[in-house]
Amino acid sequence: MQRLKKIFDISSSVKGEIVQPVLSIRIGEKYFCYAVSAYSSGECRDLSYWTNDEISADSVSEILQDDKALNHSFYQVKICYDYSGNTLVPGAGFRHEDANLFKLNVPGSTATITEKIGEWQLYNVYRVPKGIHDLLTRKFPSARCWHHATVGLQFVNTALPEGYIQLDIRHHDFYVLAVKAGRLLTAQSFEYNNPEDVIYYLLKICRQYSLSQSEVQVGLSGLVERESSLFKELYQYFGNLHLREAEWKPAQNIYPLHFFTTLNDLAKCAS
Repeated sequence: MQRLKKIFDISSSVKGEIVQPVLSIRIGEKYFCYAVSAYSSGECRDLSYWTNDEISADSVSEILQDDKALNHSFYQVKICYDYSGNTLVPGAGFRHEDANLFKLNVPGSTATITEKIGEWQLYNVYRVPKGIHDLLTRKFPSARCWHHATVGLQFVNTALPEGYIQLDIRHHDFYVLAVKAGRLLTAQSFEYNNPEDVIYYLLKICRQYSLSQSEVQVGLSGLVERESSLFKELYQYFGNLHLREAEWKPAQNIYPLHFFTTLNDLAKCAS
């Protein structure tokens, strides 16, 4: 097994136990990250982020065993699965027994999960690696689980008549949610190798759904620096670009807050 690469490891110097600690975990095909925050104040005490060519059940087991911050009691545990191949299904006429009929591109043995997104009148059907799901739910039996599309839809801005694109940049891919006039247009992830790839897909979405790149609002989060060529390209093509920053402050404020917005979104999800 390849050795996991830890790219963030933030711990608070504050002494004493955290009151009502909330553990927020996000896991995808190539990353695993978590944050421990206070339920009431939102103060973030610990945050770590690993990457690998593949995050397997063995990788997750290694993290759970070795990371001291994960071996405590928690007031709430929230897990977000960031795997592609989910299907958003209209709520009308949907039957739970049909969930296994959807062809979802997750290799190996999988667990099928169905989530109701009431405010959108949708169901989100997705599969996650069974070994990872079993491992996490054994470790945290009271955990609440969501798919990343379900979490994203809780925080997308639906009120803008010109449309809104929520864009999250990861190491190997990026995720896009696009809405206009209260209607969901698309929710999907794309792999990319350079800034031109990101611009290409965003312009394609704008053309397909009649979004004006000069008017549409773009909320950006994830692993992108203000000084990077990707940020400069995005700003050149989309003038109404703003950074979605995490509301809680990490224990050591040494990284841009928009790096951790999706973890903060998960921490704020209603249980």
